[in-house]
Amino acid sequence: MRAFGCRKWLPALVLAHIIFGAHVTFGAHQFTPLGSGESASFASHYGSEMAEGGEGGSFAYRSEYDRSDEVQKHCKSHLTDLSSDASFRKDLETKKWAISNELSFLNGEWQEVSGNKPLMPSMSTFTNASNRLVENRGFRLASFWVTDVDVSSASSSQGNTVNVSAVLQVGVSTERSLSYMSSGLQGFQAYPGFALLSIVMEGVYAELRTGERLLCLLGSSRLPLRGKNSSQPWDWLDPVMNGASSSPTLVDDTQLKVVLHFPSDLTLMTRQVSGRLESLHDTSESLYFNPVDLFSQLGAYSNYLFQAGGMFNRACSNRDIQQGEILRPPSVYVGKAFCTVVQELLTGQWVDVLPNWNCTTSNDTCSKFGPFLYPKEEESAMMGGFNGSQLLVQDIRCVDYRESDGSYGANMSAVIRAVLSTQNKNLGFERSNLDSLTLATEGKWNSRSGELCMMGCRGGDKKPVCEMRICMFIPLILSLKQRSVLMGSISGLKASPEVFYPLSFHLGIYPLQLPADVVSSMSYEYTKTEEAKALRQEDDSSGVAEKIKKSLLEYPSVEDDVMKLFDDLSLRSLAITNPNSPKEPHRKQYIELDVVAIKDHVSLHWVQSSGYNYSIDTADFEKDGKKKAVDEEEPYNVAAELKVKDDLGNKVIALSAEGQYDSTLGRMYLVGCREVNVPWGTLKQSSEQLENGLDCSIKFKVEYPPTNARWLMNPTVMLTVTSNRSQDDPLFFTQMELETFPILYRRQREEIVSRKSLEGGLSMLTLSLILGCLISQLIYVKSHAESTPYISLLMLAVQGLGFSFPLITGVEALFARMTSDSEDMRDSVLNEGKWSHVIGYMVNLLTLAAFLLTVRIVQKVYRSRIRLLSRRPLEPWRVPNDRKVGAICLGIHILGFVTVLIIHTIRLSQRPVSSAMYMDWRGGLHRQYDWERILKEYYGLVQDLFLLPQVVGNHIWVVRGKPLRSLFYVGVTVLRLLPHVYDSLRPQVFNPYFADEFQYANPSSDFYSKAGDIAIPLLAVALAVVVYIQQRWNGLKWGKVLRQGSSKLMRMGSKMYERLPSKTFEAEMVESGADQLYDNGHIAVSTES
Repeated sequence: MRAFGCRKWLPALVLAHIIFGAHVTFGAHQFTPLGSGESASFASHYGSEMAEGGEGGSFAYRSEYDRSDEVQKHCKSHLTDLSSDASFRKDLETKKWAISNELSFLNGEWQEVSGNKPLMPSMSTFTNASNRLVENRGFRLASFWVTDVDVSSASSSQGNTVNVSAVLQVGVSTERSLSYMSSGLQGFQAYPGFALLSIVMEGVYAELRTGERLLCLLGSSRLPLRGKNSSQPWDWLDPVMNGASSSPTLVDDTQLKVVLHFPSDLTLMTRQVSGRLESLHDTSESLYFNPVDLFSQLGAYSNYLFQAGGMFNRACSNRDIQQGEILRPPSVYVGKAFCTVVQELLTGQWVDVLPNWNCTTSNDTCSKFGPFLYPKEEESAMMGGFNGSQLLVQDIRCVDYRESDGSYGANMSAVIRAVLSTQNKNLGFERSNLDSLTLATEGKWNSRSGELCMMGCRGGDKKPVCEMRICMFIPLILSLKQRSVLMGSISGLKASPEVFYPLSFHLGIYPLQLPADVVSSMSYEYTKTEEAKALRQEDDSSGVAEKIKKSLLEYPSVEDDVMKLFDDLSLRSLAITNPNSPKEPHRKQYIELDVVAIKDHVSLHWVQSSGYNYSIDTADFEKDGKKKAVDEEEPYNVAAELKVKDDLGNKVIALSAEGQYDSTLGRMYLVGCREVNVPWGTLKQSSEQLENGLDCSIKFKVEYPPTNARWLMNPTVMLTVTSNRSQDDPLFFTQMELETFPILYRRQREEIVSRKSLEGGLSMLTLSLILGCLISQLIYVKSHAESTPYISLLMLAVQGLGFSFPLITGVEALFARMTSDSEDMRDSVLNEGKWSHVIGYMVNLLTLAAFLLTVRIVQKVYRSRIRLLSRRPLEPWRVPNDRKVGAICLGIHILGFVTVLIIHTIRLSQRPVSSAMYMDWRGGLHRQYDWERILKEYYGLVQDLFLLPQVVGNHIWVVRGKPLRSLFYVGVTVLRLLPHVYDSLRPQVFNPYFADEFQYANPSSDFYSKAGDIAIPLLAVALAVVVYIQQRWNGLKWGKVLRQGSSKLMRMGSKMYERLPSKTFEAEMVESGADQLYDNGHIAVSTES
């Protein structure tokens, strides 16, 4: 062991990772962010110092400031109106932070001035190569970072300026943003759907008398070289966009100039950042490119100044309600924490736009997307309605205050951004430019009216167009036609030249985390109770089958806690379409069914994780903290939300529904309403048939599986959505039938958790007993050296692999935990506590100990065979060898596996060896073939029949003594069969998604079925009996019998002339005990005849 030196500690460190998930750091080497390596290469290319700094682990570029004369020459015209404030240099240390952070922006926009010499490819759209259709339109993005402020460079001779370093990145992207400084070796890089140009710069920061802040910079980069064809100068573009390994020719260019203008303060009218990137080359030179305009806005590090008092009064004081403008709901939020509530509602949430269903003016006016102006190439898409286009509220600044009369109020500003259906939502989420699809807003909220009224200014022009009014409310009464927690409208001012129909928007009720005081103030108003009763009566059957069903089967109901019913009736599950129509195509879809209200109880909190829904009701607590019980009156009035998405995540249908739930039959009968997103012409024709712009001619039925017969009935949920309209109606849709994957109720999840804990304890007990058997065998080996070579190494290898596989799986799980929140998600899914992790660690620790003991026994057996071979170098056939044993066992197991596979295929003749999808505990789908699954299960059978190699070896070799101790092979056999005994006695717990995680027995496995629980133990016991017989009447005793009967049948060591060993060698064998055989207490020395 000394020969291993310090290397023997390395496995221990790795095993610490396996067992405890410990974080081990070797020396000074640690994982670093991706940007670190990239920044180092960027520095090496440009020969500049890269220092860590900035936000989010970014890496800052610092220039050598060796181009000061050039900067003064080219920036002189911009610095003629410098501020003469004498405090500039005194306050420079304080301003350094503001310059570095306030003057940086992310994901702005760039626009190229017209000309025939573009800076880089536009690639404004991404085209699918398979069908050549535009899937989404990319954005021209620009990000800018001030990376260094050289305070020491400020001097009176240069005026109120200071040297700065910066990085500008301009790109075109359909997939990713420019939120981080991702520098590259070449300055320009292009991939399918993405192109990026990085420019490093140095220059000056200055403050002008007008209050404007200015940056004038000179930059250097490597630009792509244009071709001679002016119509298509980028001959390398098409191959790159199609994924080919083509790259443009890059040319160094140090003649780049950037000028950026920043307002001094962030207000409603002064928030835009503008600038220009241009080439200093002559227009006739090949490196010259058309000027590029840059646009963004002041970011999160700038303080907002509320000062739009006069404009606010113009928009919100003594106003007349226009047609289509939102009206105040009967009950709205008037609490004291408006800013907290509105930020919870709007931060990071997409706001849905409602169609102009009640517009009665011209088609041009009614089809407009509110005040937003979109490019001409989007007109065809927008004419089909607003379906897929959404609003995003960014940069929310809100300050609560209290009025002198005791009422509450708040000042709020924000940017409302429209993202069209053809644009990438993820990129739109991060953009910062102020174009014609944005509104900068500022306004007030007060608790007297509960209304937030704001003035809006549209971007995209040199001067913002401030002719819009935005109104919002937070309603507290929900109903079938009102399922919004925030609703509002955007309208033009009365005397405004902007002509458009008010654009209504709302925020759905989920998935949100509202403050408890808001939810506790909410109520639900049922309006379709009679229609739901009629649906239930239509489906009601008084037959014998229904009566038996009601008397024998149990369904989710209110017991002592309404929360269980909320939880059990809500769904997050995959589903299959057309389950009852074999001839119809079956497609996979994803269902989200959330129960909003049961009687007068409202629940709006959901934690979505891995296909399960946990609701937290904050509205059903009395002042004493006890939950109010729901009356046992049946059926219950219920309200729900349904969303169905296809396998690509696209919305198939979205319904709000209300009706009744009959807990005696496990059925919900609901009336549904859906938003109508159709072209304006169709909407106008059907407007009289709509209810508040909703199509409510829909009936919706949900059938739940019983809670007490999950082994007799398929535990799936059936959903049926039907339109009551005639087939020639433009709003008609075909009936939708869906069957979910098997589901679990809360009580069943609790049973799974308890079973996992029990099985973890049984695993610890079993492994502890196996350790005792292994230690017993190890002691036996030390005292029975003469029989040690006859222990099958293959048998020990099967056991060792069985112990090592869980450890290998543990390593994979460890890496998954290091890179995701998977462990927290799993705890929330099955509500496992920390105790389950302790059990898991103990099981891994015991498994490791069993593995090491097995390795030690292998080492003993291997060394004993080496010693035996060294003493009989001319007779290697006398030394036991596992080659023939392995060949025979392999043949037996191949034959067994093929037989099992054939039987399995016959049993599932309607689904021959095919691919199947299974869901892991994260909710992810994986593909697994039948033969792969059966192979994994068959290896469990190989472990159960671990004595097979020993039986074969005992038959082939001339076994001397008893290689295996009875306690070892009988004890391990019994312990290996314990899972089968447990599985046959334990009532089955249905666990469709997590069956592979049972630590003790997998009830879904063919080999842990009832037949397997009988057949496998019989085979294992038979092998143990054979080993006992072989060791009880081993080769020597049979040899004695055979010698007494007929010497012809006696096994001979050799059929040829053998050279006798020398007396010295014979004496060594006697002294070592290698040839000593213990027979009935007497020592017999083996001799050859």
